[in-house]
Amino acid sequence: MDSKALDNAAFESLEKELKKSNDTEIALTEKLKNLPEQQINLYVEQYIGSGSVQKLNQEAQNSEAEPRHYKALALAREKPQQAAAIVENQASALTQTQD
Repeated sequence: MDSKALDNAAFESLEKELKKSNDTEIALTEKLKNLPEQQINLYVEQYIGSGSVQKLNQEAQNSEAEPRHYKALALAREKPQQAAAIVENQASALTQTQD
């Protein structure tokens, strides 16, 4: 395989990985933003850091974004493993209450 073919293969692989990552981020954001805002704030402060809620609320306001969505996106982007665990725990809790 020549170097151009290797470069193309590497690019395609990277492109697929980025799309998968982006799709995961979007899915996590959609699920997180359905949580009560107080709960999102708690997770943001816990995982992103103290003062993060105020900072993200200000950024959302400056960019005319919906604060709940903005914070959910920040959590999914900056702490994807924790965001996935939150979503999984919420789904598990919902399943248990329906039983």
